[in-house]
Amino acid sequence: MNEALDQGRSQEQIEQPALKNTRFLWLKNQKNLNSEQHETMLKLLLLVEVLSNLI
Repeated sequence: MNEALDQGRSQEQIEQPALKNTRFLWLKNQKNLNSEQHETMLKLLLLVEVLSNLI
């Protein structure tokens, strides 16, 4: 699962620079996110939702 997520993230970060350096954020348990990480994750999830609607 981690390898598939990493491959997908690697391909997408080329098209979406906002995804760069987010690997461990995606893998981290949401309960353990600090406030900055939580805010970043919310922005990333919104970006993913917008991108998925474009496809």
